[in-house]
Amino acid sequence: MKRFTIILAAIVCLVNIENANAFGRRNHATIAYIAEQHLSPAARKAVQEIYNGESLIEHAAFPDEDRYKILVELEVGEYIMVNGAPVLKGPDGKAFFYGAFFSTDEKGKVWSTIPHGWLADNDGNYINVDKGECIWAIEMYTGILINKDKYSAEEVKLALQMVVHLVGDMHCPSHVHFTDKRDRDDLKYNVIYNGKEIRYHNIWDTNILVDRYIGGPVDFAYYCDPLINGSLSRKEALRRKKEIQKGSIEDWCRDIAGRLDPVFEPLPGSTITKEQLQVFGPLGRDMVLRAGYRLAALLNASL
Repeated sequence: MKRFTIILAAIVCLVNIENANAFGRRNHATIAYIAEQHLSPAARKAVQEIYNGESLIEHAAFPDEDRYKILVELEVGEYIMVNGAPVLKGPDGKAFFYGAFFSTDEKGKVWSTIPHGWLADNDGNYINVDKGECIWAIEMYTGILINKDKYSAEEVKLALQMVVHLVGDMHCPSHVHFTDKRDRDDLKYNVIYNGKEIRYHNIWDTNILVDRYIGGPVDFAYYCDPLINGSLSRKEALRRKKEIQKGSIEDWCRDIAGRLDPVFEPLPGSTITKEQLQVFGPLGRDMVLRAGYRLAALLNASL
């Protein structure tokens, strides 16, 4: 793999570091489980070969656990220096570090972690920033899966892990950054939730869905997927799945962005109300379902 690698040696000059849980271990596992129920026979066989008989669930959280070791090299001209440290150069020529952490190795090469979020314009359309957001990474790693015979087993395994994880992350309401700043720096401000002050971004990563929908990933998948729980007729459930899966990744981005208005209503320091939670729970559950269906579609087309 030429543009992606895993760096095991110590790295220096890390900037913009924070503890990131992405969509939470349980939620990522649920998305993987839902996707696994909708894989084609060919895709299921390929997954078994890549993972040596293990399931998508077992590897769904790996990209968070080793986030600081999965790096892409930034070429000269792709980064600028800010306060003596490298930062990706964005489309406007200014520093762009949405969700990424940068380092310089002992040979002077500059590396960036893979961002787990993405950028939208004011109308919710995806904005491509090479090496700066997760949609670019999903498309790159999907390309490896499509051409897996040209890559090593380790590279293909990493590509599958990243696609599974990042498709989940792209659907997390706290992972969409808008150019008009309606997300207020990716919801990284404090609110009052269940009587405690907590970062609003983290609530969407984990708390809202874990608190509302108890149990493990299989339990949560039952809450989410009408093809599992039978809440809709099979004909209607299949129609809904097809509707969710249609279109390109960019179309999926527009669909996600268009559903997030309620997420931006709580202001810094405000209390999350019971009425808001009645909206947030089903919204988050729906995002998990959409991620699972779309992950299945992407893997069926790539493996």
